[in-house]
Amino acid sequence: MKVFATLSNGVQVKSPLSFAKAKAKLKYEQRILSRRTKGSNRKNKQKLRVARLHGKIANQRSDFLHKFTNLVANNFDVICVETLDIKGMQQKFGKSFNSKLADVSISETVRQLEYKANWKGKQFVRIDKWFPSSKLCSQCGTIHQMPLSQRARNCSCG
Repeated sequence: MKVFATLSNGVQVKSPLSFAKAKAKLKYEQRILSRRTKGSNRKNKQKLRVARLHGKIANQRSDFLHKFTNLVANNFDVICVETLDIKGMQQKFGKSFNSKLADVSISETVRQLEYKANWKGKQFVRIDKWFPSSKLCSQCGTIHQMPLSQRARNCSCG
């Protein structure tokens, strides 16, 4: 999850990982909160500190998503997004990957991209994860059957 997105012009956008960066501070503040006496004024103040930190993380995530989606919606006329199997990815990889996957909030990014593309009059396309794009001829559009060992093909169209 080091790279958030790779654009068609080769630019790679790094993930901000707001939660991962603030995790140690959040852990420290929550530990202090758990040790405070129930109903005390100091516990209430500590609750506010923890809530402020959570708010800061949420604001950083939201700010990054808005800047990224504006960048993409302003610079590209056609926006293509692959539909990902998030649940399958969560089952396949471990706990640390799951928290990073939640931190980048892929579904919110796709939602924002779709509404900003429609708002700015751009075309938004969702590509199925099983679409055989490597088997598709870029000239005539026919789909060629290829074994997994074959990586290059010659089409009859030239």
